Amino acid sequence: MVGGHVSVTVNASSNVYIGIAAPSSMGDGFSGEWQYEVAASIDAPYHEYNFREPADAFVFLVDSDTTSALFVTDNLTLSDAGDEDYERWMRAGNPFQLFAYSYNMTGIKGMERSYCGLLNAWNEEPTSQVSGMTTRGLGHKPKEQFYVMGLNGSTPYHAFPVMYGNSTAAGPGVVGGGGQVWSPVNFTTKAGEYAPRIGIVNMHGR
Repeated sequence: MVGGHVSVTVNASSNVYIGIAAPSSMGDGFSGEWQYEVAASIDAPYHEYNFREPADAFVFLVDSDTTSALFVTDNLTLSDAGDEDYERWMRAGNPFQLFAYSYNMTGIKGMERSYCGLLNAWNEEPTSQVSGMTTRGLGHKPKEQFYVMGLNGSTPYHAFPVMYGNSTAAGPGVVGGGGQVWSPVNFTTKAGEYAPRIGIVNMHGR
């Protein structure tokens, strides 16, 4: 298990048994209970971690000031306006979320690839955000943008793109209905009396 997530594909012709054991020691300063969610599917992984190299990131920082930051995803489709897939993404609303945590938040240590772990930590210290679809930027294709607020100045953060479900449905009984996590984008908010350049963002801009 890496970062709170493991995914295994096996060829099975008989029963498959799964065993889970908590680490024997977590070192000083750690206490509490472990929680696990186990899912099995014959179609596709229920939970998924999508690794991306920094040069091939899924989400990009557009700009930031002392207390907020603006991000945008990569193109979600290469279809042209009017095509079914293009219009489906533009109607998708807010399929993704962006969980931002400061570097010194210990609640996500060892949970960096776990949707449930990241969600629980974010619920404890949520950041305010506004998000929506846009076609601004490279290729003028559908993307989701996020305006994250309530950050601290001169502070390094991890921002994890996540999605509950598969963009059309979610939950038990749905193929890919669990949580998906992408590699984080790392950024640092501005220091001092930096004048914000982000302004008010139209979250449904073409």
